[in-house]
Amino acid sequence: MKKKLLSLLAAFVVLSSSVSALEIPVIAGIGTFVDYNITTYGAKSVSQEDFHGETNYSIFSFGWFTFFDIRYVDFSFGFAGLFNKIKSNLTLSGTTGADWANLSCSGATLHFSLSGKYPFDLGFFDIYPLLGIEYRRCISMRLTEDTEFDHQKRGDSLMGNASDWSAFWFRIGAGMDLHMGEAWFIRSELTFGIKLNTAREAELIRRLQANNYDFKDASGFGGGGKLVIAIGYHFTDYSLPSSSFNLSNIWGRGNKQKGGGGGGSGDIYRPTH
Repeated sequence: MKKKLLSLLAAFVVLSSSVSALEIPVIAGIGTFVDYNITTYGAKSVSQEDFHGETNYSIFSFGWFTFFDIRYVDFSFGFAGLFNKIKSNLTLSGTTGADWANLSCSGATLHFSLSGKYPFDLGFFDIYPLLGIEYRRCISMRLTEDTEFDHQKRGDSLMGNASDWSAFWFRIGAGMDLHMGEAWFIRSELTFGIKLNTAREAELIRRLQANNYDFKDASGFGGGGKLVIAIGYHFTDYSLPSSSFNLSNIWGRGNKQKGGGGGGSGDIYRPTH
């Protein structure tokens, strides 16, 4: 038992020594972004081979966010307003519950993202590729114009939950940090994202695929680009001590250096079961 304890202690000391030079930059900042994405879902008609029903969502969003960065990992969260243009050829409407007309909506989302990146120091600026995931929680989606359907007026919801528009995204792209002195920097990022189907889209596709409807090969896809501009500050680095082994000092402060890199219910349409 004593030998095992001594071996564990020796391994811990060796590990502490090997990472003693590791410095973790603590970076934070705020920024703004614009985003444009298109989602298309549709299906082929069984009775009319050359006929294809399709609906498109063209969503433009803009907002602000704050981020926290430890060189290779970046976490951010923020808020965005959006405009949604719904364009449908009416073929999918009816008992499937698909959108029945060309509509305009406005709304809002909360954004949460986690990205991995690898910065390359090129002097007064860094560049880096990045890969990440993003979750957009829709908290509002309402009509922006009057419709003749069911006498709905501007500001009315269509039915169901705004959260049915919430979605997970996978993003890939690149970024650059332009250093403005020892601590401040300006960040820009351009990414492309692929969206998983929302609860709303998944339900519509499921209904289109049901055997009692005149559709087949139902599917959906969403994607789009995102541009980020932000300003950040590089705080004091944190590093593991190398001079002595002291648990109370294991995350002591190092020297300041230039950093390397960085809804609601009843708010929107939901197909009835």
